[in-house]
Amino acid sequence: MRFDLLVAALALAGPTGAAAQAPFEGVITITRTGHSEITVRLKGDRVRVETDFGQGPMVVIGSADGQVTTVMMAARRYMVLPKQSSVDPNPKFTATGKHASIAGLDCQYYRQTEETRFWGPPGEVCITTALGFHAVGGGGGLMKAADAAALKAQFGTGFFILKKIDPTGRTSFEVTKIERTAVSDAMFAPPPGFTEMKMSGRPGA
Repeated sequence: MRFDLLVAALALAGPTGAAAQAPFEGVITITRTGHSEITVRLKGDRVRVETDFGQGPMVVIGSADGQVTTVMMAARRYMVLPKQSSVDPNPKFTATGKHASIAGLDCQYYRQTEETRFWGPPGEVCITTALGFHAVGGGGGLMKAADAAALKAQFGTGFFILKKIDPTGRTSFEVTKIERTAVSDAMFAPPPGFTEMKMSGRPGA
């Protein structure tokens, strides 16, 4: 399993934490160029990512405390990943002055100049503040509290990447559909009857 791909999928949702506006609850569909679609279900500080990382249908679940669980649907198994003690810091997001409307939401383009494991390679990203703040580990797990605070200080009421363009001008991914709808709590846990897999080696390796 590619942990960096799991992190990248979760990173699309931005940092968790309270925002001035009510956080978005619903389903977001993301198209990745040359890859399968990603379906993201958000509810409060919880996120569920559904896609295919090349090993069959997979679900990645992030909890409010930064815990990540991967579910291999075809194998009917799941694995609770060790929490990460440290991650790359946030890259700088520099406004370009360009705006766009994507999936019915206004967004502003920013340059991401550094490559990090959490946020991926450099490029341009179109960020909306309309969906509040989401994802896993605002104070631990995948994101440091200081990093989450920096994004909140810059973007105010929310952070969600609707589109990313790589340095060659190619679209890496783009949100194509946003549905505001209730999401069942059962979506944020492995399905009943699935078997837990334990990671080999020392804890946290």
